[in-house]
Amino acid sequence: MHPLRIVGAVVLAAGLAAGCSVTSPSDLTQQTFTGTVSPGGNAQFVFTQNKTGEFIAKLTAIAPDSGATLGGQYGSPVSNGCAVIGNNPLGGVNTEFFDITLPAGSYCFQVYDSGTLPRAQTFTLLIEHS
Repeated sequence: MHPLRIVGAVVLAAGLAAGCSVTSPSDLTQQTFTGTVSPGGNAQFVFTQNKTGEFIAKLTAIAPDSGATLGGQYGSPVSNGCAVIGNNPLGGVNTEFFDITLPAGSYCFQVYDSGTLPRAQTFTLLIEHS
């Protein structure tokens, strides 16, 4: 192959690769929600995924018991709550409930007592999405 063709192919490949880059986590929309979950209860939040892309949900704080375990689930909002799509019953501080790809749409997220709370817990939930 002629040397100029090789150089042209390398430049073309580099240009195509740059156009198909993966979305950086810093490009995600961040939403912070706070709430309280009592024993046997839950708290629900709604968010909109503007385009198909990454969805990350994690607790960033729990009080008064910072070592408490809460459950998290996401789904489609319905008139009487949340039609669950995915569930993770074991969430603690700075542990991700989910790091997945979701299609564009409206979603709900519930933080709930997974059966371990001795008393009410206040939490902060970070949702990052496209």
